Amino acid sequence: MSDFLTRRHGTWHFVRRVTSEFADFDNRVIIRHSTRVRIAEDRTGRRAFHVAQKFNEQLEAFWRAAAQERSGAAFTRYDEERHCARSLGFDYTESNLLMASGAAKCLDRIA
Repeated sequence: MSDFLTRRHGTWHFVRRVTSEFADFDNRVIIRHSTRVRIAEDRTGRRAFHVAQKFNEQLEAFWRAAAQERSGAAFTRYDEERHCARSLGFDYTESNLLMASGAAKCLDRIA
């Protein structure tokens, strides 16, 4: 099971502290995201692990980009994009990764 998975109210959650290396770019102390995977449906956390891995990859990519930009605008943009994707029922995915996933998945998200 992932080091970043916790159980909360019957759902697996991704929880990670902001490392001291990136504390200047991210003023949150602890990052929490619901994986939207119910524990009752995934007792071992295998599906939730894959979701948590994606969250972690996105978070670390954001931190690296923020470190290069050295501005608070990167955090705002990341947060807005993540919320917009979630409101449409999708997890935020960078465009280059989305394009690599195939035409069917791209068309599904566009529709």
